[in-house]
Amino acid sequence: MILAVASGKGGTGKTTVSLNLAKTFGSNVQVLDCDVEEPNDHLFLDGAAIKEEIITIQIPRVDGSLCDGCGECGRFCEYHAIVSLGTKPLIFPDMCHGCGGCAKVCPRKAIHEVDKRIGVVETVLAGNITLIQGRMDVGIAMAPPLIRAVKARLQNGVPAILDAPPGPGHRHPPGHGFRCACHGADPLRATRPQTCRRHGTGTRDTLWCCGQPGRKR
Repeated sequence: MILAVASGKGGTGKTTVSLNLAKTFGSNVQVLDCDVEEPNDHLFLDGAAIKEEIITIQIPRVDGSLCDGCGECGRFCEYHAIVSLGTKPLIFPDMCHGCGGCAKVCPRKAIHEVDKRIGVVETVLAGNITLIQGRMDVGIAMAPPLIRAVKARLQNGVPAILDAPPGPGHRHPPGHGFRCACHGADPLRATRPQTCRRHGTGTRDTLWCCGQPGRKR
């Protein structure tokens, strides 16, 4: 069983639901805190850290002696992390998704990849609960590579509960981190009572909202 506890916004109780579900298990269970920008599941567990792993992604580096400024790398990159204006390419590391495509399409093999640290994955043992959480380094812009590293440490055959990062409301496409955390899991949507104004009447209703505050349901 792999269960993702998700919501359309922050503060709906994902962590509370995730950890209480884990506490009800009478056998070993994994909790994956995929909110790598602000992990907090460890605050509610009396456990000991048993492992910390540094996570990196590969970003391009250009050998100026080989590059002829053809621009193939920039045309390939959908995220504009590498741009060539007829000269040695400019690289924007914070926009790079680490796919390695620019190095593969370079006809002169002028691009090689180097590691860039993005954060750590920590493992905490608390009784029958094994907590695996990511902690993103300050200044890192993209969460999905670190979320994937957290999920890669999921042990097959042991029930797992994923505490997903906040996602946008259900009327909007979910963010990359939200999709990355929930992919391959059965979703459980956490909601909370939200006071919303009824359009045109001046009255207010209490509704169970899982999206953005202030939106009609």
